[in-house]
Amino acid sequence: LYIENAEPGDVLRVDILEIKLDSQGAMSVSPGRGALKDFVEEERTKIIKIEDGCAVFNDILKFPINPMIGVIGTAPKEGEVLNGTPGEHGSNMDCNKIQEGTSLFLPVNVPGALLAMGDLHAVMGDGESATCGIEISGEVTVKVTVLKDAIMPTPFLKTNSEYITIAAGKTLDEASSHACFKMLDFLKATLPLDLQELIMLLSIAGNMLPVVGIALLLQVMPAKKYLSMLMIGFVFSAYLNVPMFGVSIIGLALAYYFFTTESKKLSTNENVTFEEGDDWDE
Repeated sequence: LYIENAEPGDVLRVDILEIKLDSQGAMSVSPGRGALKDFVEEERTKIIKIEDGCAVFNDILKFPINPMIGVIGTAPKEGEVLNGTPGEHGSNMDCNKIQEGTSLFLPVNVPGALLAMGDLHAVMGDGESATCGIEISGEVTVKVTVLKDAIMPTPFLKTNSEYITIAAGKTLDEASSHACFKMLDFLKATLPLDLQELIMLLSIAGNMLPVVGIALLLQVMPAKKYLSMLMIGFVFSAYLNVPMFGVSIIGLALAYYFFTTESKKLSTNENVTFEEGDDWDE
């Protein structure tokens, strides 16, 4: 979409007014994709009906729909970028908060901004661990406003109760640090607190949640046998709303257990077999 009067340096405010979904969506899994790629032996596609505001997974399970936009962004400053690649221009952010009633702020890098969107989901878990949610067609109604001389850490998301900075990176650490820096800059410009107080505020009131990054994190974990523990901690935090302090305590207990177990194995066995991919540098 070419936006009139949008010039490089402006900020585009996109108010998401409505998301209408089709009557059915689809999911698929295939070998080599997602956090659990090693367990998928063949490609499989599943058609999922949308009935009475719910996604009907099977005869037993159904989930309330949560329509959201997976890909939304403007043109990058230079060159071409595949729409599956997230970046400072937005694009494939796969953030569950990009839904009806929210406002997304995006940078204008070229005349007209060239706003584009797609990749709708009826339901998608944070992290999209199988690299797909319930993919579905639909119609999106937005209101677009060009903001002149606005200083914002784009991409930036405003909901009814939250301000959210979004960042992408080659690693999860890089992305999370960048998102924190963006939020810190935003708070510095809006709150009368010194830098140390702002950092404290972020630590007690800010939440970091990987979206597409969780699959990246799982792929670079050196010891595959510990992936189940990571997934358990992620589910506790993201879906069961267990406080991070509680998750940390559980993690420490599990770490102590595995450390003592592995230590006993090393001390009682002369021949130790290391699994391929395990990191024993230390």
